[in-house]
Amino acid sequence: MNNKITPIIFILFICLFFVASVLKEPDEISVSERRKLASFPEITFASVSDGAAMDNFDKYISDQFPLREGFRKLNAFFQYDIFMQKDIGGLYFAEDHISKLEYPFNTDSVQNIIDKTNHIYQTYFENAGNNVYFTIIPDKNYYIAAKNGYPSIDYKLLESTVTEGLKIQYIPIFDQLAAEDYYYTDSHWRQEKISKVYQTLANAMHVQPSGTYTINTYGPFSGVFASQSAATTQKDTLYYLTNDVIDNCSVYNFETNAYTGIYDFEKAEEDYDKYSLFLSGPAALLTIESPYADSDKELIIFRDSYGSALAPYFTQNYRKITVVDTRYIASDYIGEFIDINDQDVLFAYSTGLINNSYSLK
Repeated sequence: MNNKITPIIFILFICLFFVASVLKEPDEISVSERRKLASFPEITFASVSDGAAMDNFDKYISDQFPLREGFRKLNAFFQYDIFMQKDIGGLYFAEDHISKLEYPFNTDSVQNIIDKTNHIYQTYFENAGNNVYFTIIPDKNYYIAAKNGYPSIDYKLLESTVTEGLKIQYIPIFDQLAAEDYYYTDSHWRQEKISKVYQTLANAMHVQPSGTYTINTYGPFSGVFASQSAATTQKDTLYYLTNDVIDNCSVYNFETNAYTGIYDFEKAEEDYDKYSLFLSGPAALLTIESPYADSDKELIIFRDSYGSALAPYFTQNYRKITVVDTRYIASDYIGEFIDINDQDVLFAYSTGLINNSYSLK
């Protein structure tokens, strides 16, 4: 009799769990994973016939089952602490950092970003007399992965491939950074730690590095890697820089048709990613007006998310800064929004984007 009770209880548990998953009010997003969760699939004859309905229903149940967050933490505990796996889904712990493997080297992706950058340069700047520069922002794996026994891309090969493929002046910054200049729980660099990067870029771009700053804290910051791993409660502190120049800047967002400051506290409060404090997070096109800059010069920055923390430094030097993210705007439309004249131009892309560049338009 006892041999029958156990499987019956197990089957009842699975059935109840399944019913609870279906009846549960679905969540739209997972704050911890920084992503949208699957919604209940639309059932049509075509989706039933080709199996898509069942596949989508499986995704829905996987995303919406009760106590999901608790099960994620339990799974992480077993994988990391009991089975001693070195990483889960590419997430690993080293030198107090949580990071995500960037591997292997993606030759096609690197060539893709070279082609797209050359297209922008040749279309808008090659014959316009602009001073054009580019820099490569290393992700923190460059400083911690290989020496802790984790696979790592060949950063020297990436750097040489890009520099040989672009006919633009390259400004190297790899030696201006270290692991401690990045957040422990996130991929991004810390704004208060990259003044040496700014100084290196400014000197190469023939503007005078200037400005003193007040370092401010925004509060506890749980980065994307901590959230995705489900294996730690470790937190960072988010820092941001202010001075009279930065405080008097205004930022216009072409998507929202609205002005904010350099730091968008309202967006950071509402968003599940507190890094949105910097320039309101992801945006296709922004302009920064800096009335107290030390010149009337203008700058165009082509960037990924790392540029959100870097751009405020240049408000010391440029009266107007246009910030472009071609993950969200096609490069062929840039001329419709930007009057190309004698601006300085900086392409600043991270190694993570260069090795995974297919989001660029």
